[in-house]
Amino acid sequence: MKNWSDVQSHFTVKLQGSGAERLLNQCARDGMQLWEIKRPDATSLVFKMASKDLPLLRKHARGTKVKVFFLDKHGMANAKSMTKGYSGFILGIGCFLAILFLASNMLWGVKISGAAPDNEHKIRLVLEDLGIVRGTTFFTLPSPEKIQKLVMDQIDTAVWIGVERKGTIYSIHVAEKEMPKERQAYSPGHLVAKKAGTITGMFIEKGKSMVKLNDYVQKGQVLVTGKTTENADASAVVASRGKVFAETWYQSTVEVPLQKDIQTLTGEAHKNTYVHIGSWRLKVWGFGEDTLQQVFVENETTPLTIAGWTSPFAWETLVRKETQKQTISYTLKEAASRAKLRAKSELLQSLGEDATIKEEKVLHQQAENGKVKLSLHYRVIENIAEPKLIVQGE
Repeated sequence: MKNWSDVQSHFTVKLQGSGAERLLNQCARDGMQLWEIKRPDATSLVFKMASKDLPLLRKHARGTKVKVFFLDKHGMANAKSMTKGYSGFILGIGCFLAILFLASNMLWGVKISGAAPDNEHKIRLVLEDLGIVRGTTFFTLPSPEKIQKLVMDQIDTAVWIGVERKGTIYSIHVAEKEMPKERQAYSPGHLVAKKAGTITGMFIEKGKSMVKLNDYVQKGQVLVTGKTTENADASAVVASRGKVFAETWYQSTVEVPLQKDIQTLTGEAHKNTYVHIGSWRLKVWGFGEDTLQQVFVENETTPLTIAGWTSPFAWETLVRKETQKQTISYTLKEAASRAKLRAKSELLQSLGEDATIKEEKVLHQQAENGKVKLSLHYRVIENIAEPKLIVQGE
């Protein structure tokens, strides 16, 4: 009885009065559970009894001169009493656990890897048709094996598709068929100059060179011919391949301002913090007034990850940093240097990957209306060869 009394609902009761012992004997004869009976004094008895026997105690005590005192509550009786004062808190914990259980069993995203953009789009359309969309509970979705089969039936260019559930997301891995690469077809033809220049080097794979080093060539001039003999028939005509490097020349005009406006941080900032549960967002910090006008925004969201499982909960920090306009002034020398860098960068972007700038020369420099204007001349080494088909009858 003692061990079970630690769990079951029971009370510590005190009976006081001249008939306390007689009342206790009547209760025992009626089958009430009584234990740890003590006599503090001649007219009092202290004992423990089960909560379910309270109606019997009240029945026997009615009409007597014995006073009944409840000294303490134990077991479930005490728990019930405590829960009355914390019912709101307990209800909140219960709702939180329910939301957590529901959120952890909902689909919050689909990650697809290994698929080409068009195949990824097709897979997402198939998933939408199957009802596999964000916010759907996993209880209502097909198994990963079934999803894999249904997607495989719709994607012809995939040799294997793996579907795996990772926490609250589906991870889909795609292995696509390797399509044979089309071999580049070369038609019989010459290599001609796409611009004028002085020949500085040649690398001929096929064809017969028509120029030599230090020759000056015009645009459209044949550099390498596909006719390997003077009286070549159709079988002797090849597709000329190779590179012919020449020194070419470019002129560029560029201007830059002597002053430039930039945005700098003042050091003032307003921070907002949010808690995310899926697509829901709750603000927990940053309720003060935000008086910043021109701002630069930094946003960082950190998901809650437990042992590799990404939960639907996340912590977002959004900082609005105040900025101000600042004017930077350049000397003529600094502005000219910036103009050269800009012109050189633009030229390199327009040239081929094999091109290099051999020499840069300033032809003219002028400062007016708050700007520096430069005229530049460049000597460039680049591949000037481009293919040209041999027309029948040439």
